[in-house]
Order: sequence, then structure tokens, then C-alpha cells
Amino acid sequence: MILFMHITTFLILIPITVGIRRFTSLDIGTKWVLYMLIPISINQFLSIYWSNFVEKNNLPFYYFHILVEVLFILKIYSKYTASNMLKSILRMIVFAFCTWLIIKFLIHPEHLKTYSTVERSIQGIIVLIFTATHLVQQYKQQEVMYPQKTSEFWISFGFTLFFSCNLLLFLFDDLVFSQNKVVFQSIWVIHGIVTILLYFTFTIAFLCNRKETKF
Repeated sequence: MILFMHITTFLILIPITVGIRRFTSLDIGTKWVLYMLIPISINQFLSIYWSNFVEKNNLPFYYFHILVEVLFILKIYSKYTASNMLKSILRMIVFAFCTWLIIKFLIHPEHLKTYSTVERSIQGIIVLIFTATHLVQQYKQQEVMYPQKTSEFWISFGFTLFFSCNLLLFLFDDLVFSQNKVVFQSIWVIHGIVTILLYFTFTIAFLCNRKETKF
């Protein structure tokens, strides 16, 4: 299973490669997805190196991943959102989450090496609010004839798929860890498959042309 998870981690290079090759064809929101994937991939690779050659506990990288990811997702949806009021609400939500996360680890730095899915669960809820808001807004505007041909559709679809599937895993973490080894490994294989699907949707998003088709 460890080998499978490592392979899953390195598959992030596929959307990054496609995104770099098609950089000039990407809209601004999709470019920020690429900007997000680069530091996340570096963080993941360093995490693997750290756990194999420095210390088994690589959880600080896990929490850094959450912080970086939620900030970039805010930036992505700020680019896709026309309403200034909605942008302000999204920023306040993320600001509150990041402030709480930073204060928590400043007060209790030892928690950086303790596994917890609370932060990931809250992040998942925040991102699902972002994607739901965006999809509803896009539906109401009805500006695009074929939304499935736009990069922002695939980006939102990927985030929705990933965080909705994994939210149950994050919320019921204790139950997962209490299962026998076969069940536990099966659950994390599913997590890996969903991660691969997320990278696949990002790759499709990078292959889409700019949003031009309108009624």
C-alpha cells in the first residue's frame, strides 16, 4: 500500500507537466491551480524524503499542505467569482480558518506531530461551500452553453469529488483506524484512487480552452 500511495503522490507531475506546456492557453483561475500544484508537490516529495531518511513523523508537512491548499483554493475561486460581497465572505471564512490553525499550533506546537483530521474535515467543508456556491452561480448566469468544456467546471468537479468522498473518511477517522488491517488498507486505497481522479480532472481542466462559448 505504501508503494501505491507513493505512486499516487508522484502522479501529480502529470497535471503539472500538462499545465506548464499549455500555460499560455490557461485562463487566470486555471493558472492558479497550476501555481497551487507546484508547492503542494514539493511539500509532498519533501514529506516522503523526510519520513524515509530523517524522521518517520512527517505530520508537519500534512498541516502545511492544508494551509497552502486552502489559501490557493480561495485565490482560485476569487478569480472565478464576480460578486465582491461573495469574495469578501470567502476571504473571511478562510481567514478565520487559517488564523485558528496558526494560533492552535503556536499555543500547542506539539500538535504538529499529532495526527488529527479535524483540520482536514473543516477544510473539506469550506471547499465544498466554495464549489457549491460557484456551481450555483454558474448555473444562474447561464453564460456558457457547454460548461463541461470549461476548465472551471472540471476544477470544481474535481474538488467536489475529492472532498465529498474523503470528508466521511476525515470525519470518521477513529472508526477507520479501529478496523482490521485489510479494511484499513482498502479505505486508503480508495483515498488514493480519488486523489488520482482529482489529478485527472485537473489535467482535463488544463486541456480545456478559455471560456468563449456563450448563448
